Amino acid sequence: MRQFKNLILPILLLVFAVVLAVQYIYDARNKKSNKPPQYQTPKYVSQLIPESEQRLLDEIDKISLKTAVRIKAFKASDNLSLTASKFGGLPYWQPEKPYPTDEKGNKMILLAQINWAEVPHLPDFPEHGIL
Repeated sequence: MRQFKNLILPILLLVFAVVLAVQYIYDARNKKSNKPPQYQTPKYVSQLIPESEQRLLDEIDKISLKTAVRIKAFKASDNLSLTASKFGGLPYWQPEKPYPTDEKGNKMILLAQINWAEVPHLPDFPEHGIL
């Protein structure tokens, strides 16, 4: 288990580097970069990408472009229900189910709770229930 924990950071860094590289190439192809002009990709960069790699990038675009909802956080009122979407606070939890704990047995804290009934409908996502 300890060896696995030692691999987490390098793996995350590698994934992060790949995501940055794909985003850079995507921005260059679609000219939607928010970078200052001195960092703009030259127009001929797309000519440097071999056709086979271009097809791979097109496939990555197809599977990675997803519909999303922007979450806007605000200070909640004191009478927020247990089933409401929220960051932190008391979660909705069925008492008959064991509450999640960490490796030391301490109860975990709520990071976020999403009530799907409060979210605009997205394809392939539920319309009700709590995550």
